[in-house]
Amino acid sequence: MRWLRLIPLSLIIFTLSACAANRSFYESTSLGFAPATAPMTGAAPGMWAPAMEEMAWDAPMPTGFADHMVERIQRRIKTGSMTMESEDIEAAAARFESLTAEFGGWVESRSIGGGIHKFADLTLRVSAELYEDFVIAAHEIGRVRHFNDNVIDVTAEYYDAQARLNINIAEESRLLEFIENSVDLEDIIRLEARLSEVRLEIERHEANVRRIDRAVSFSTLHVHLTERGAPTIRPLGANLGTRMGDGFTSSLDGIVRFTADTMVFFAYISVPAGIVGACFLTGMLVYKSHRKLREPAEAE
Repeated sequence: MRWLRLIPLSLIIFTLSACAANRSFYESTSLGFAPATAPMTGAAPGMWAPAMEEMAWDAPMPTGFADHMVERIQRRIKTGSMTMESEDIEAAAARFESLTAEFGGWVESRSIGGGIHKFADLTLRVSAELYEDFVIAAHEIGRVRHFNDNVIDVTAEYYDAQARLNINIAEESRLLEFIENSVDLEDIIRLEARLSEVRLEIERHEANVRRIDRAVSFSTLHVHLTERGAPTIRPLGANLGTRMGDGFTSSLDGIVRFTADTMVFFAYISVPAGIVGACFLTGMLVYKSHRKLREPAEAE
């Protein structure tokens, strides 16, 4: 069983060989033999893939990129919602509009509706710096039933979009240089295809940055107005005759409304009912005429 004694020795030799190979691999990597970046998909061998690797390492930082990374000003979006009661919905809505104009803002949307009890919905935009003062002034317009204030931190989202935008702008600049210096038609087509993709990314990130800037610069207040009638307080010992008269008047008013609605309903269905009745009578006449013609034949 001498071969069993060789197993530990074989394991030691294998471990030493693996360590030596691993060390040589890291030394070759540190000397630059391992690729810094993966070559671009579809690149022609030896043409502009090395240049793209060079761009990944040596591309100049766009102006202001470092400043954005260092400053990182907090970006927060302020929104609020308010439910308010008012005796005059239209007057309250007009007051909100004038107040928004006084603070340098604008009305983004406005709707007024309702039947017996009116309501209104307003979306107001004002400068973020004046938002708190605007909310304080808005509380004076009517009776506030509910108010909610919300702040969303979009700092990370903003600077992520800004960083991606700067990287795409740098890549666009280098691609334009490669296209200008390239002589092979196939390489030019590939470069221009990549340039189109990069420019689409630039437009998307620019739109995202602008959207966040607008949302941060101007805060939003959503207002829901409900009508509140003037309270009428009647003492317990009120005149019984007056109360009975009010009840009788309300009853008559209900009867008049019901009668009017009934007349409107019959007027509405008169034309369709007349058409249906005429068709029915015509059918009955045709049927009777047909019966009269068949009776002599059956008698014979």
